[in-house]
Amino acid sequence: MALKFSSDGFYHLSNRLSNRWMGLDPETAGWDDLYDYFIGSAVPEEPVRMIHAHGGVRLAEFLWSAGFPLVSKSVVSALEQHQFKGWEPYPVTIHDRKGDLIGSYAGLTVTGRCGEIQVGKGVSKLKERDLGGKRPARYYKGMNLDASEWDQSDLFIEGKGKKRGYILASAELVHALKGVKARNVTITPLEDVEIPVELVDQGT
Repeated sequence: MALKFSSDGFYHLSNRLSNRWMGLDPETAGWDDLYDYFIGSAVPEEPVRMIHAHGGVRLAEFLWSAGFPLVSKSVVSALEQHQFKGWEPYPVTIHDRKGDLIGSYAGLTVTGRCGEIQVGKGVSKLKERDLGGKRPARYYKGMNLDASEWDQSDLFIEGKGKKRGYILASAELVHALKGVKARNVTITPLEDVEIPVELVDQGT
């Protein structure tokens, strides 16, 4: 099948990187384990214990352990209600710094897949932004995905063994997230996604 690169109607979901919300570290799993749970290549035998490691004490519909998303009951209910494809929950428990159980969340496994995601030279616009340093920050704006290998899921990541972790979503799923007023997640149309040049050059 011919490659069909497109950005129309797709969105990128990412960590908001705000100190306002609670940031988590896994206590009973390693980072490699979390990645396996995230892509669906493994399932935890028992709930993964997550500890408040940084950021504020506030909870939101999305919490993050590095780039791995955890979602609240309201998000799970919305995804189930609309019968969106490309995701599964896995069990987690969230604890404050004292070890007390707080909130009710699930880890988010992304089972949907698409073909190659293109970002960088020849695809994205090279931009610069003055952040007050010696040199302006350089970033690529815009990404495309190979929709010819998209499995029609509403939530999906790049296949073919790629480990870059871009989480992509359909417009319908994004509409549902906005319906539950999901906080602590950045939702960006693919044509507006900004990726630092150094991350792209490193293959992140």
